[in-house]
Amino acid sequence: MPNRTLLFQTKSVRWRLNCCSSGIFGCLTRRTTWKRKRENECNLNVNGVIYYHACAGANNIPCNADYVGESARSASTRNSEHFSTAQTAPGIYKSAIMQHAADSQHHFRADDLKILSRESGWQERGIRESLYIRGLAPTLNRNEGRHELPRCYDSLISKFVRKPPPPLPHQPSEPRLSTARRPPGRPRASDSTSSQEATISKTIGNGG
Repeated sequence: MPNRTLLFQTKSVRWRLNCCSSGIFGCLTRRTTWKRKRENECNLNVNGVIYYHACAGANNIPCNADYVGESARSASTRNSEHFSTAQTAPGIYKSAIMQHAADSQHHFRADDLKILSRESGWQERGIRESLYIRGLAPTLNRNEGRHELPRCYDSLISKFVRKPPPPLPHQPSEPRLSTARRPPGRPRASDSTSSQEATISKTIGNGG
């Protein structure tokens, strides 16, 4: 089957994507070839990745919740941020993964993180992430990535994107991901200095 060429307009850059019949997007042409680097796809410590993380459920009951993301840093570094308990408001986590874990009491394993593809270029990596989000339709993503792809190519994108196998369900004896908010750390040096100055001023004012 000959290669099929997709032309679509992003917000500021015109891209051309060649879809290969082998089931992998062929190449992204804008001085950079979209070439799947198989040799390091399982290495979570390489930089410039598009990754996939699926929920393990709870108590031997699987869950179909999943997430697709990208990072210029390594997948292991980015994943540790997804496990952060930082909140923007009480009960509202910055991380969509932690939000699901807290709301459903479900578990995510660091070992279940999968590398979908690698790309060092910021624009190209954003395009790939949007393609995987459109093709895999992850339930935990809060947006479609940096690029809004035309809907007319949905059927073609879904044909060439394959979802990784699901993780093993969480076992009752397995500890779950902790969603408890971390206690506050030690005060900053500037805060500590200001507190000491306030104490000294109060002491002098009282004639001590």
